[in-house]
Amino acid sequence: MPIIEIPLKSTEEVLLAMQFGPTAAQAGRDNAPTWRGDIRRHWVFRGHGDPSWTMQPKAWRADYLQKQEEIRGNIQGVIDRYLPSPLFEFSHDAHMQHFAYFLEYRLSAYFARHASQLGLLETSRWHHNSDPADALAIGGELRKMGDDLGEYLATLSIAQHYDIATRLLDFSFNPMKALSFAIYGMQRDIHQVAVFALNINEMPYVDLKTKNDGNFLEDDNKWSKYIAPYSSNRNIFAQEGLFITMLDPGHHYGINGKFPTLEDAYKRSEDPILYKLVVDGFDLIADVRTMLIRLQCTPADLMPSLDNCAKAAQLRLETIVALEHGPASDLSSGKLGPVDIVGSRMG
Repeated sequence: MPIIEIPLKSTEEVLLAMQFGPTAAQAGRDNAPTWRGDIRRHWVFRGHGDPSWTMQPKAWRADYLQKQEEIRGNIQGVIDRYLPSPLFEFSHDAHMQHFAYFLEYRLSAYFARHASQLGLLETSRWHHNSDPADALAIGGELRKMGDDLGEYLATLSIAQHYDIATRLLDFSFNPMKALSFAIYGMQRDIHQVAVFALNINEMPYVDLKTKNDGNFLEDDNKWSKYIAPYSSNRNIFAQEGLFITMLDPGHHYGINGKFPTLEDAYKRSEDPILYKLVVDGFDLIADVRTMLIRLQCTPADLMPSLDNCAKAAQLRLETIVALEHGPASDLSSGKLGPVDIVGSRMG
């Protein structure tokens, strides 16, 4: 079943949809297919500052990879430098696939090693012997990491919040917090944001703890959910966050010539398990942003740091000025755009 898109036209509709379900404003809070009373947390949410964006990890996005190719020069040369084996004399698409693995693995290893040396991150075993020609870098076969897999994903979950491109997709168990990410990441002149609502209980996923290497084609073509240890990542705790990822997208890439999006996993579903809630209109978004400040869903609350507290203070002042003086402020004059918040965007 395709994504079900629900437009939200008022603050009341936004509140009802976020609290009770996608059609709560129309069908009533007790009659809509909802996440109301979702004690077991089957529904998770992701905010997009542009409704046209697909749900694809940054490390696999074509625009990101193309930018890296332009920066680093000829992709063939990069791959040949580290992977001289004839096994890798493939097409440009195949090289792009392995280049994506290479970038993710090397960037996260550099990040973890440097952060560990500075005492900012607990030492991780996996990055100390990270050979660029390792099968992990060229094949993305994370299942071979064994006991280090959880540690690797935990490091990725931290690196993700500092703009390292990874295969992880951020979600939150709290729809208001996902909405906050959408609004603070809104693109200028778009004046629309979206919150995706996903029923992870119905998704075809692989349990990372019981993954069976014998089911390569079956398992690796599915997505997995991963909840990072809150003790090692205070941002995840503040966001009520989790991640969804695919351990090895190689099977999908080999068939389709591109990396998968999360939407691809739901095209064959007969049940409505993926909703797209679109908040439409600049004035409405400005009102919702004010509401989020009152609910303490600011970047400082979701990404605790002194930098973000300072920026949140500025946002609060702008909001007060907008409420008191109307169109004289950026907030109500059509200039609202992405805010320079450390880690404010869902990766």
